[in-house]
Amino acid sequence: MLCIPDTLVEQWRTELAFKFRLFEGKDKNGNIIRIIPLNIIGNVSESCDFLIVDEVHSILDDPIKYFNILELSRLTDNVIMLSATPVQSRNKQFHKLLSLIQPNRYGHMSDEKFISLLELQNKILRKVHSAVTYLEDYKEAIEESDKEHTEDTREAFEELVDALEDIADKTNDKAIEDDLEKLNYEDENFSVLRLERIVAYICEAYQLEKCIIRNRKKLEDTNNRVLKEIPYEMDTEFNNTEFRIYSLLSDWISGSEFDKKSFDNNILPLISSFFSSSSAFFDELKKNPSVPSEIRELTARWISEDMRTIKNIGSILDDPTESMSRMVTVCDYLDQEAYDKKVLIFTHFTGTHRLFRQLLTNVFGEHQCAFFCEGMTPDELELNTYRFQNEQVCRIMLSDESGGEGRNFQIADELICLDLPWSANTLEQRIGRLDRIGRDKSKDVVSVIVYAQDSVEKDLADIWNKGLNIFSKSQSGLEIIMNDIDEQIKHSVMNDFKYGLSSIVDDMIEEIKKIEKQVKEERHFDVAAYKYQYVNKEIEKTVKRYNENESELFRNSMMSWASLAGFWGQAISENVVCFNVSSFSPKSAYNTLFVPPDLNTIINNKLYRMQNRIRVMNGEKRLKNNNSIILGTFERNQALANDYLHFFAPGDGIYDSIVSNAVNAYKGKCAAFAIESDINWDGFVFSWYSSPNELLLLQNGISLKQINQYRAFLSSEIISIYVPIDGISVEKDQKVIKAFQKYFNIPVTQLRNYYANLGRRSRSNDFLQIKERYGISNLSWFKETHPVSEWTDKVSVCHEIAKKQAFEEFHKRRKISGLKDTLNKEHCSLCAANDYFGKDIDSEEKKRTNEIIFEAFSKPKLVLDSVCYVRMVKK
Repeated sequence: MLCIPDTLVEQWRTELAFKFRLFEGKDKNGNIIRIIPLNIIGNVSESCDFLIVDEVHSILDDPIKYFNILELSRLTDNVIMLSATPVQSRNKQFHKLLSLIQPNRYGHMSDEKFISLLELQNKILRKVHSAVTYLEDYKEAIEESDKEHTEDTREAFEELVDALEDIADKTNDKAIEDDLEKLNYEDENFSVLRLERIVAYICEAYQLEKCIIRNRKKLEDTNNRVLKEIPYEMDTEFNNTEFRIYSLLSDWISGSEFDKKSFDNNILPLISSFFSSSSAFFDELKKNPSVPSEIRELTARWISEDMRTIKNIGSILDDPTESMSRMVTVCDYLDQEAYDKKVLIFTHFTGTHRLFRQLLTNVFGEHQCAFFCEGMTPDELELNTYRFQNEQVCRIMLSDESGGEGRNFQIADELICLDLPWSANTLEQRIGRLDRIGRDKSKDVVSVIVYAQDSVEKDLADIWNKGLNIFSKSQSGLEIIMNDIDEQIKHSVMNDFKYGLSSIVDDMIEEIKKIEKQVKEERHFDVAAYKYQYVNKEIEKTVKRYNENESELFRNSMMSWASLAGFWGQAISENVVCFNVSSFSPKSAYNTLFVPPDLNTIINNKLYRMQNRIRVMNGEKRLKNNNSIILGTFERNQALANDYLHFFAPGDGIYDSIVSNAVNAYKGKCAAFAIESDINWDGFVFSWYSSPNELLLLQNGISLKQINQYRAFLSSEIISIYVPIDGISVEKDQKVIKAFQKYFNIPVTQLRNYYANLGRRSRSNDFLQIKERYGISNLSWFKETHPVSEWTDKVSVCHEIAKKQAFEEFHKRRKISGLKDTLNKEHCSLCAANDYFGKDIDSEEKKRTNEIIFEAFSKPKLVLDSVCYVRMVKK
């Protein structure tokens, strides 16, 4: 069950479909997904297996919704609450949030008791913040000294140790004291690893809210944000009507009394619509009968003038200097500055969308423009999104706020805001359509804002730019205070329409700095506990290695394995490939023991059918008469940028079937070949991997999922051992190894020029020229030159030598002491939390489990992955 704010329901449906291929209702496995708008959560009575609540901070002050979610949480074992980053100083909100996540623990706890627990944590919070800072300073000093022990490194070391000793004194934690005694500044690695583990342990053991995962995004993980401003003057002859309306509106608002509800519901939308377009303002006037008649009459004239502008826009743009209204300013920018860019244009108002649709179509033509607006049919929305993502000529997307709800427009180079939102979160959501995971880090997130000079709109632009810096950095982590900021903005405008906003900028800057500092300090518990643990470092290395290998070689290898199994694919462009279900060869699959993916499930998938329907609507002839074509990519960033490509990645049926076939097939497990080289050498290459003793774990009732977090303590690499055919010893000559490995990165199509398959049954032409010399196949020649009995002995002897060497290599590479240290720390963490916060935890059961896990890793299995006979022949 997903409980979602009403305005985000469509966003969730979109993201679930495009990112996870999940849809509401019952699936083929009998699982049911329900999306419940928060406004009707009170009507839900049944429980669920897994509960997700989005924007949960928005219900903390709503007693009815809060009670309903709390009751659902009590009845559910698996819960994820998505929230703005909590701030501990708002202790009542913080208590209510933790009660939703762990109702049995915090739900009945008094505020006084909860605050006392917070105070316990806060005693070491600032010390932890200092320790993390000192640790980074220490590592920086080591780098600057070229890893030499100097006076600076000694000073940084002592500063850090002092902070850690202070924490040990406050907590009376023997585990920290014991670790500090083992520190040795003179160590070759400066004791950095042990110091990192101490900091990670403290953050893990003394973090009250372990059930909260804070945003860990680092500055280097984000795109650079850039602001471009294109203001225009209202007080000109061309904009005279607009300026007169603003003057009258300003006087009327300043001279009137409004209560908060009336101002929020009637006056603020009126102000916002004025700084959007004449059409939007006219629509809002219909809802406000109290607005003076002179303003209404002038608005009719303003609309007529805008329609004239649209009609004559071609000639106006020839010399726009004297005619710079909002519409002309935007068109001139698109024509002169952004002529070679994809641009996403946002407006809040349907009237503005309608007006600018006419304008942009008139200036740039329908082929360059796409539109996304409430009221369009689902197929129209998808077709326009598809064109913007896939057609180079389609460079302008005009969208209302519905396009801000989860749609993927990160292909856009720039974002233009036709009107500025009066909500920080709404503005952040607009920018977030470009600033998404997967965006090329070299590509700036450019926001372009158009506003009227010497107006309230200019003051609002200053609030967002100078007060919040929202156009230069993400507000992630500050969402919890955004509603307060929005209210402060509304209050200042209501009390002083003309000058209220400009008077609060400085105070807002100070408030933001204060909250940022608080959030940063509280994040240290979570970030340091994660960052400095060995296992998480290994996970990050593995992810990085996977990302780096999303190359042409990887794509070609996947396509080759698919083709071998009769699953034919075709490259459509650099990163896009096509599989045609109708060309699948059952005979090849049978011969290779290939287990194909469930193709019917894929082509009958709702998302797949929608994607192909949109392509057909766009005129792609390839798909019109064949609905069994699957277009996709193996490249992650390509998939992130394009919703209409199938992503062949772990978890996808096609990807998993190809990988499973490659891993389990006999092909590549045993091979014999010759390669042209700079040297003469022949022998075997044995490849091995290690695995923990899984049988021991299962016999003791320990799930294999439970050890996934520890697998990195065994080397995840496949280790290759080179043994010459004479079987005397392992090959140590790096020239031999490098001569062989240089062929690893050569595409298969080129590799055929250098190698000869010694297992080929048919006579072939290759550099060995066996066919020309002896008139027989490579395999027959190989059998004649290597009699079975002689060959068996050689393989056996070399295998034993390689196995012995592999054991030694894995023994050196495993981090068994690190595993022991981690398991001990976890146990100590439970005990420390038990003593410090008064928790009731079965630490003895955890100790028993840890001992079995350690034994399973101490005596791992060595598995032979593949072996090949290699004969390198000097050219």
